[in-house]
Amino acid sequence: MEKSVIIVKSSSSKKKLKRFLDNIKNKKRFDAKKYTGSLKGVFGDALEYQKKVRDEWA
Repeated sequence: MEKSVIIVKSSSSKKKLKRFLDNIKNKKRFDAKKYTGSLKGVFGDALEYQKKVRDEWA
C-alpha cells in the first residue's frame, strides 16, 4: 500500500487544501468487515483458545 505525506503550510490556499482532501477521500480503503469470521475453526473455540494461551503466560 502506498503511503503519502501531505505538508500543509500556513500559506497554502483553500483551493490547494480542497484538492488534497479530495485526493484522500477518493483513495480505496481496506474493508476489514470483508474478512470477519474467515478464520473460524483455525484455532477451534475462541474462548478455549484464549484460556489456553493465558494459562501458558501464568
